[in-house]
Amino acid sequence: MSEVSVVRRVQLVELEIMKVIDGICRENEITYYLCAGTALGAVRHAGFIPWDDDLDIMLKREDYDRLIELLKTEQPSDLWLQCYDTDKNYWQPFAKVRKLGTVYKEKGQEKLPDEKCGVWVDIFPLDYAKKVGVSLKLRRFITKTVSFSLRQRELGLKFSVFSRRYAPILILYRLFPKSLLKKLQLRAMKHSQKNKGLVVNLASTYEVNKETHLNEWFDNATETDFEDTKFLIPCGYDMYLKHLYNDYMQLPPEDKRLGHNIDDFSNIVI
Repeated sequence: MSEVSVVRRVQLVELEIMKVIDGICRENEITYYLCAGTALGAVRHAGFIPWDDDLDIMLKREDYDRLIELLKTEQPSDLWLQCYDTDKNYWQPFAKVRKLGTVYKEKGQEKLPDEKCGVWVDIFPLDYAKKVGVSLKLRRFITKTVSFSLRQRELGLKFSVFSRRYAPILILYRLFPKSLLKKLQLRAMKHSQKNKGLVVNLASTYEVNKETHLNEWFDNATETDFEDTKFLIPCGYDMYLKHLYNDYMQLPPEDKRLGHNIDDFSNIVI
């Protein structure tokens, strides 16, 4: 089985999941946005970036919370919402919707049970910020290190897996129950909605300055072609993509055209 065929099969499952999410959002007047490489793929390729192996969306916090509650009851029986409320051992500060009956294990997760490793769509919350300063960087640090700690406990990772600078806080976090850490993380991520100049995806793997955007870019959503359907992207998608990728219409060198997650193809069952 070639890499291209595996990637494409993963993409088609993700597309199927996303169509369900899109339907629930439209029916309930919830605004979402394709984001990161998925938004880039929509604009540059009218679908997935050919070598990309994930699909990402994000929603402003109030819409994110509404969607999570709806997914708990309205998603089809062949999909599973993975978040703190549905998986006590989950470590990510954002949700995933997974396709049951598929197996797609990310790097370093080979020991997880197959039922927790279905092909997925990532759903990120967009929170608010006044400016990119010490406060926002602290919120990002707490969000990131709590997830590191939860991941460390679930996968039995050694401290050496993480950068040395995180060791003291990870040791401190071991003194507290996971439930308390999750509350700390959520409190750090959420921010007063009285100051809506900026929005930030604190759960992103990008640096915080890259994932902090003008709220006006997300005032509305606009439809864009994506594969055989239409999904929503931010009205300010051009500025958003330039902020993330600079000259985003320029294709990367061939040796940089890699997916994010596929490590062992024997772990993929679709």
